Amino acid sequence: MQRIRICVAPTLVLMLLAGCAAKSGDDARPPVAGTGNAGQPQSVDIHSIVEAATRDLSSRLNIDPATVAVVRTERVTWSDGSVGCPVAGMQYTEALVPGYQVVLRAGGQTFDYHAAANGHFVLCPPERAIEPVPGDPI
Repeated sequence: MQRIRICVAPTLVLMLLAGCAAKSGDDARPPVAGTGNAGQPQSVDIHSIVEAATRDLSSRLNIDPATVAVVRTERVTWSDGSVGCPVAGMQYTEALVPGYQVVLRAGGQTFDYHAAANGHFVLCPPERAIEPVPGDPI
């Protein structure tokens, strides 16, 4: 009986830790792009981001993707790794991040997606949104 307790306890701890690490924020989404041979994320274009954000929003709202309208797309530079949508208590890289801002409309509401050029994107609620760095994107 003692042997089972020793094996079960570490397994439960690992499962709990894995569950906590798997999701950094409610709105975080995995990158749109894959990774290259060296493990570095590949850059994606604005069309890939718009398609991914449209699929994400239609899935969240359980609606046909054709009913999602693109309001605005813009190539931007974010001030850090949060891509303009920091989550309290999280730490982010402190470097300029090239990316995109995509605003979609569905069901009479607008939805603000922030993305990095590597394809990582988040649906950013207004209360967390930070404007991109002013000026030309890097």
